Amino acid sequence: MFSVFALTSRANPNLLAERMARQQWRKHKFGLWVAPEFIKTGAGMETVGSIGGDGPKFTGAPIEVFEEFVKLGRTTIDIPVKNRLIQMPVYGDKALRGTAERYVIVYRTVPINYTRKAVSPPTGMSYQIVKKYADQVVFKCDADLRQWWSDYHPGNFTLSVLAGASRDLIAPSDEGGRAVPIHSHPNFYVAGSGPVSWNGNSYTNLPYTAAYEADVAAALTGLAGSGGGMTVALIENLSVEAPRRKIARIVNKNGFEFYPLWITDAAWKQLQRDPEFREMFRQMPPGFSGDILATGAEAFISGCAIYTDLNLFGARVKATDPNVADNVVEYGPAPTDAERALGYPVGNWIEKIDTSNIKMGFLMGQGALSVGVGERMVLTELIDDHEFVKEIGVRTIQSVVRSDILDYDGLTGAAAGSFTENTSSLVFATYSPHNLSWS
Repeated sequence: MFSVFALTSRANPNLLAERMARQQWRKHKFGLWVAPEFIKTGAGMETVGSIGGDGPKFTGAPIEVFEEFVKLGRTTIDIPVKNRLIQMPVYGDKALRGTAERYVIVYRTVPINYTRKAVSPPTGMSYQIVKKYADQVVFKCDADLRQWWSDYHPGNFTLSVLAGASRDLIAPSDEGGRAVPIHSHPNFYVAGSGPVSWNGNSYTNLPYTAAYEADVAAALTGLAGSGGGMTVALIENLSVEAPRRKIARIVNKNGFEFYPLWITDAAWKQLQRDPEFREMFRQMPPGFSGDILATGAEAFISGCAIYTDLNLFGARVKATDPNVADNVVEYGPAPTDAERALGYPVGNWIEKIDTSNIKMGFLMGQGALSVGVGERMVLTELIDDHEFVKEIGVRTIQSVVRSDILDYDGLTGAAAGSFTENTSSLVFATYSPHNLSWS
């Protein structure tokens, strides 16, 4: 049985797969922020570090990539981290014995799953035609698959920030997914009403519970009725709240510290109409075109570099989408009836814009997302029908999760395995109508 790869004069499936792996972030809107492409020169910014010589190491990038799955042969890694010491010391001649502060071990959990995609070259090719055009067939498929990955994968980063995990993990088990439930972001803010279920020191209802999801759904339902939009004042509040939630700023190659903050095009349109925004930029000194704006940021406000993207997701609740269950929040383009029947809570986002009027944005600090890599990209082929090449595909085991921290042994006072904190990002919701006003 012949292989199209064997007929190529230049192409090698291993070399092509390596190129796909190296170039997977090239057209990626989050590529600038992925380790190791993201280079950080600042030191001492990470508030917690991994323990154990063989464990993953945090680089300080907003999106960490862990390939430890490859050598450990596991489908889930619990990355142990120890909390900082927080208790008061003893003074004078008071005995130190018996006052030792016990380490509290918590963890970041990173699961992984297969993702596969195939493309079918023109069918019906004879052996001689395949032989003659083998290079073009393989290289064309390689380019098309790389383009598809650049179209598909950014949505996983957005979904992971909002819902906690990428689509391959959230997908129902009958569809090959790991059926991970949607967990709304623990640091959740709503324009006009503020934080959800958080009083500044503790939660009313702990994230990762149905009660917390109900709180988020109620807050978003209220937003849909009140219409709180995107303003400079909201960004200023978020820039103050971020360090209060122990979110470490990003450090660029020149040592400049800031928070990248992503908003939708509809929210950006609202922000531009904010009188405070207009006054701020009227007074901006000429020549302000430093490194931050050179990275594609639209503006720099109160320590936040503002990035806009029309493909960012919105939120849907029962009040805005009757297909969503009570006290539940869904993120991203609404699934079709067929997708919902299969159990998907989010639809196909390739070339499909989320038209929700409740728009989501997010602020990222160090280690906001974790990418688990169990198998780097591999090119495959399906040979059938008397050795005609029908499909060329790519497979990878690579998943994305939000870097929430869970209790490891119950020493934080909650049940072992429950949510503890998120110290790497926050999300916010605005009511930013998707449809443009032409009047």
